[in-house]
Amino acid sequence: MRDQHLQAIIDKLDEQFPDYDHTAIRLVVELSNTYHILASVMERAFAKYKITPQSMDVLTLLYMKRGQECALGEIGELLLVSPANVTGLVQGLVRKGLVGRREDPQDRRKRLAEITPRGIALMEDFLPKCARFLQDVFAAVSSEDKRRLCAHLRQIADLLMPYWEKRILPELEGP
Repeated sequence: MRDQHLQAIIDKLDEQFPDYDHTAIRLVVELSNTYHILASVMERAFAKYKITPQSMDVLTLLYMKRGQECALGEIGELLLVSPANVTGLVQGLVRKGLVGRREDPQDRRKRLAEITPRGIALMEDFLPKCARFLQDVFAAVSSEDKRRLCAHLRQIADLLMPYWEKRILPELEGP
């Protein structure tokens, strides 16, 4: 049903705008659908840990840097999250005892975060389960296809980054 709906949209666009290549639109729709399905599945998995997907991103980053403090600004840059959102995400993790936060002694305007032993224990329980799940889901996809898809997604992300960084969509701006 979804494929028929998508094809009807593409057919209508072809009819209305015959000079455009609509494969890019189909690509965006397929990426969006895949993302929403994956996000929904992962959100349900994270709910068992009482964590949102965005909080899990922060926790994963801090887990990978365990033993080191990380500035909230750096977390935002690495995860492409606004400073206000990073602050809220970290506050939620602090309330759960999964992350510690403090002022930077060299610059009181900066806040530093670090994963706690409780956060490490959560990640060490979650990560192997997540890895097994993803391995099972993608078992039918060859390693080469996964590498190619990753390369293509990286290429698309690189093409989109200037728009994200400047917060503009020049061709889509209103009148």
